[in-house]
Amino acid sequence: MNEGKSSASESWEQNTSKKVGIKACASFIRARLLLQLTQLQQSSFALESNIKSQKEIDDKVARLGFNENSLLLMTKSIMTPLCFTFGSIDAMCLGFLQKKAEIIL
Repeated sequence: MNEGKSSASESWEQNTSKKVGIKACASFIRARLLLQLTQLQQSSFALESNIKSQKEIDDKVARLGFNENSLLLMTKSIMTPLCFTFGSIDAMCLGFLQKKAEIIL
């Protein structure tokens, strides 16, 4: 009976860990996209900090170990709501984010 409980507990822990990893990755991707969106309006000091933050996020996302296809799907699913959030539903916003996603991934 203990073996069954142990196995179920390990399965639950693995599943929980995977969900946390996915949520963390999505959060990092969203942060990077927000930084990219604001990048167009920044001066040199803020821009420098922005780019540094994007690189740090890229490193953290890479450490999570998702394959490129998974990252691309997450990025694309996050891009459209960001455009709606900023109120820029126009083609320029979507085009900018899509181009950035292609470069990043």
